[in-house]
Amino acid sequence: MSAEGDFLRAESRNIEQVLVYARELLAKPALNVHELTALGTFLHNAYSGVERILRCRLVGTGRFPKTDSSWHKDLLKQSLGASLVTDSQYAVLLDLLRFRHYYVHGYGHLLDESETRRIAESALPVIGEFLSAVSLFLKGQTDGEN
Repeated sequence: MSAEGDFLRAESRNIEQVLVYARELLAKPALNVHELTALGTFLHNAYSGVERILRCRLVGTGRFPKTDSSWHKDLLKQSLGASLVTDSQYAVLLDLLRFRHYYVHGYGHLLDESETRRIAESALPVIGEFLSAVSLFLKGQTDGEN
């Protein structure tokens, strides 16, 4: 196994666990302030994990993500150009990036439940699709070693 493969597997496992926690919260009819803040944290964690995977994959293909003030959005654009995300995934991940920015620079107790749910309900399946693509990539890497 390669260091890249080990990293991608570990990130994928962590993101999958965060998705489990987020789905548990989404199953509740209403969230208290602590649960809503936790859901925001899980969305933030999942998106940050997706970014780490994308950076790793881009570097692995010889592309080096920018490091200026707009690097988060540029990373998504580069990933779209490198076919690491689809057009539809890009749109949802961009929405999640906007949420993450609000979450990081705001206060969890000020999150709007309906908006946070909307973002989670659109993002969780897309992140699942993304992780499936990562898994296929890793399978191809493992098959290539044999």
